[in-house]
Amino acid sequence: MFQIDAKVDEIFAMLARGSAKYENNAERSVSQLEHALQCGQLAVEAGETDETIVGALLHDIGHYLPHVEAVELINDNLPRSSRRSHDVVGYVYLGKMGFPESVTELVNAHVDAKRYLTATDPTYYDQLSKGSKNSLRMQGGPFTPEQVTKFEKNPFFREAVNVRIYDDKAKVVDYNTRTLESFKPIVHRVLAAHAWI
Repeated sequence: MFQIDAKVDEIFAMLARGSAKYENNAERSVSQLEHALQCGQLAVEAGETDETIVGALLHDIGHYLPHVEAVELINDNLPRSSRRSHDVVGYVYLGKMGFPESVTELVNAHVDAKRYLTATDPTYYDQLSKGSKNSLRMQGGPFTPEQVTKFEKNPFFREAVNVRIYDDKAKVVDYNTRTLESFKPIVHRVLAAHAWI
């Protein structure tokens, strides 16, 4: 139990430092922490599983890791040809922390879910913020039909799309959410449930 407590404390200490603006090019923007809390809150309100709530809350955790630590983490765990973006960093980090694939894959797939939605929903692109549209270009743009088919085979495809939708909505200034501390029991439960698997 102590190890799980220490892991949860480490993650929550990182999240608590998330005072940087979520979208630097926005006039009024939520902080990274506010964005994470809104994502988690939206997942709770939608009645998602604990794993999906945790995936929503932690989907951007790769942004929180210090650059040197993130580079070392990726270099030690992925082939040189792998992408080194925040989704991949978060996926590797949470996997090393002991989170199940039902959480890590949501973190890993939330960027691809945006590419999927822009390829499959003609109205989706117009709903994206300016920052999200800019990052979409850097992330490879909309999926090709082949990429759409491959993405739909991901066993966590539906949950990843849901997390993406929460991600897109979680940019409301002065949105009232539950506290960061209130998510701790959910994160703890998910880690504890998979500690021996």
